[in-house]
Amino acid sequence: MKKIWLIAFIFNMLAFFLPAMDLTPPVFGLKAGFDFAEGVFYVKEDSVTYGLSLFTKELFPALNMTFKIGKLSVAGGYSKLNSPALSSSVSAFSSSVSSASGITVSLPGSTSFSKALSLFCEYEYRKKKSPQENRTDKKGFIQNIKMENIKINTFLLPSFDSQDKIFENATASVLAKIKTSKKTNLTAAYTAGLFFLEENIKTAWFFNEKNDRYFHEEQLFCQNLQLGFLSPAYSNTSIFSVYQSPFGKLDLCARSENLIKLNKTSINFAGFYAAEDFLSGNQKNIKSQLQVKAGLHHTFIKCISQADKIIPLFINTGFNSYLQNDFSDSISIKSAFGLRCTSDTFTISLTASFTGDYLHKNISSEKNTFTVSAWTIQTKEIFLFKDFKPTLTQTFNFSPSPQKEKNAASQKFSLTWIFPKNPYLSGNLGISLSQKNGISDKTAFSFGISASYYWKQIKCMAKISGKIQ
Repeated sequence: MKKIWLIAFIFNMLAFFLPAMDLTPPVFGLKAGFDFAEGVFYVKEDSVTYGLSLFTKELFPALNMTFKIGKLSVAGGYSKLNSPALSSSVSAFSSSVSSASGITVSLPGSTSFSKALSLFCEYEYRKKKSPQENRTDKKGFIQNIKMENIKINTFLLPSFDSQDKIFENATASVLAKIKTSKKTNLTAAYTAGLFFLEENIKTAWFFNEKNDRYFHEEQLFCQNLQLGFLSPAYSNTSIFSVYQSPFGKLDLCARSENLIKLNKTSINFAGFYAAEDFLSGNQKNIKSQLQVKAGLHHTFIKCISQADKIIPLFINTGFNSYLQNDFSDSISIKSAFGLRCTSDTFTISLTASFTGDYLHKNISSEKNTFTVSAWTIQTKEIFLFKDFKPTLTQTFNFSPSPQKEKNAASQKFSLTWIFPKNPYLSGNLGISLSQKNGISDKTAFSFGISASYYWKQIKCMAKISGKIQ
């Protein structure tokens, strides 16, 4: 009850005492979940977002299907059709491999107001396990192969703006997961879709001259095949994509992600290759390029005696680097390295990263040069108390320039906190500073408050945020 009064007090304070702030419209929402259905509804000023899921498994156990409608968020194989390349962001402690997946869809969140109405259907076949399957495998490799599950998914984005087409895009996927032993499995996923490309009437385009020409609105086909292998020591996901071009050809690209685990050490490396420029499913411009990512991580474990108990302390060190070659005279490089300490009550980390360009010797440059364009140093402290979980983050950015008067720097300090009990309350406070050539340029304060209350299967929420510059 005290927390409810606190929530009401905070929102009233914001309404009466902060009229000068640049407030974003508040968001209010409802979420209800049952065994056979789940629904969400959020409203923000004049905008609404919503979604509904229906599950047949509880009503018809033999028919495991899921239906979803609303302003859905789509990912998985669909996202890999639209963005086949590796992400250019690097994190010092990231060592995961994306899994092979078909189309995955979730109901909208409290920020998904710009998405369009869409439809989704999934059928899943899952083999029932028998007691004999849990015994130690003593048969040969072929005899131990078992089909775990199969998923068939479809996603449809209808078109309401044109009478000439029924949908903006239609995609489907098939996923099969095969277990080869108790700790090893194989996954194969195939995703294909029909996408409408908008008419290109620009006289200049991002493509090279032979592709820099008009094309009319048309329906194009694209597909990808994902193969995944998962084991305790090694994991791999390989993706092969094919795109129909508006210029009457097929464009190909390939991507591979790998992770090796050796006791407390892990090594990750990934690559992406596209020989020519092409358009992806959502008409995103993908340049011909070679991308490489690699990282090394190690964990130390130290035990600390405190009173009558022993507390394990995990110390993680990590390094990741990203290189992108557009087959030009320069190579883009991003690297991040860090140190993190974790216990049962806190996590403290220090990371540093930089972005730079390696320029080959050419007509305009007499020698190979490497230039750093940005440095970032970040510290983060997370505390895990029983009823209060604050997080402190300090970020320092510096962008050096050959011309000293163009040097730029920025700092950001933020505090986030969570009260995890019902009603659930979270918030954040932040201050951002920026300088140019050592002179203060901009200062901004920001805040955000989010409150949720759970009553049986129903969740009510509200949130508001603002900024002062």
